[in-house]
This record gives sequence, structure tokens and C-alpha cells, in this order.
Amino acid sequence: MMLVMRTTVDIPEGLLRRVRAQAALDGRKLKDVVNEALRRHLGLAENGTDAAPELPARVGIERAGRFVVPVVRSARPGEAVIALEKLKELEDDEQRHGEIFGR
Repeated sequence: MMLVMRTTVDIPEGLLRRVRAQAALDGRKLKDVVNEALRRHLGLAENGTDAAPELPARVGIERAGRFVVPVVRSARPGEAVIALEKLKELEDDEQRHGEIFGR
């Protein structure tokens, strides 16, 4: 039995229109077209088995309460592996989302 997870992603309007149109032309569901595109991008089996190649040793999957999350361990523990510019960008996104949702 394959576990199915539901999530929310932001897709640019024009891209979403094209994907919906392609799904309609093919007589397929939007979710099937998106899943196929993700499998192709990640190089996974197209037969739906999701037999992914092994994760690098420093990447693990851990349970956090009811959620299962990927964890990437630093190649150099104790050192930041994220660029300051990227950190600032993430902080700005977090602040913007907080304003949108009233936090």
C-alpha cells in the first residue's frame, strides 16, 4: 500500500493553466500529470512504485509527531551551510507569510 500525502504548493498561474489544459487534453487528472512530472524530474520509476535511488548518507527521514520530515545533516557539524543571502531571503518569506496569515 502506497502512503499518499496531501500538500499545498504555489504554482504560477500560467503554468497551472497549461498543466490543466494538458491534463484535459489527455483525459487525465491534474494530480496524475503533476505526479508524473515530479517522478520524471527526480528520475523515479514511472510505474508508480516510487523506487527512488538511495538518499545520501547525511540525509535522513525522521518522524516529528505525526509528520515525517527529511533531515539534512551538515557535512561540517557546527558550521552554517546556508549562505547569508539565502537565510535573509527565507526570513523575508517567513515575515511576508506571517503578515498574510495574520501572525
